[in-house]
Amino acid sequence: VKPLLYGHADRSPVAPGTWECSYERSDGSQLILGFKASPLRTDQGDEIGKILIIDDLTHIRAMEERMRRDERLATVGRLAAGIAHEIRNPLASISGSIQVLQSMGEAGEEESRLMEIAVRETDRLNGLLTDFLQYVRQVPLQRGPIDLGSLIRETLSAIKRDPRAHEGV
Repeated sequence: VKPLLYGHADRSPVAPGTWECSYERSDGSQLILGFKASPLRTDQGDEIGKILIIDDLTHIRAMEERMRRDERLATVGRLAAGIAHEIRNPLASISGSIQVLQSMGEAGEEESRLMEIAVRETDRLNGLLTDFLQYVRQVPLQRGPIDLGSLIRETLSAIKRDPRAHEGV
């Protein structure tokens, strides 16, 4: 940390402000630290030192990255759902048109067989689109009041019952 607190060229103490630095731990994971420096002054305003606050921002930055990733996935899901709906409309037209042709009864044996294949395959594609849309459909959040104390007690109770929580104790 000392090189961060003193300039490299003139060895002067760090200037007031905020900054972040990323470090690689011995296990290869990243440690992200946030630094806040402020002058420490007397009642007369004379600077007598520095106040340095160091925060571990690793979890906050990881959470921010997860939020960005989740937003990208949600956007892709909305786009995919829109594309699926756009595919479904022409499929319905194709299937309906073929069924009208079949009902006319003027097609030969080979044409009837080909129309049956086309209807069957459009139905299959429509089923795939239905499955896909159910998969990408967003489940609405259920918002409402909660008893935070009860939630904390339930969480602590679950942790106490989990043998992994007691490893190394």
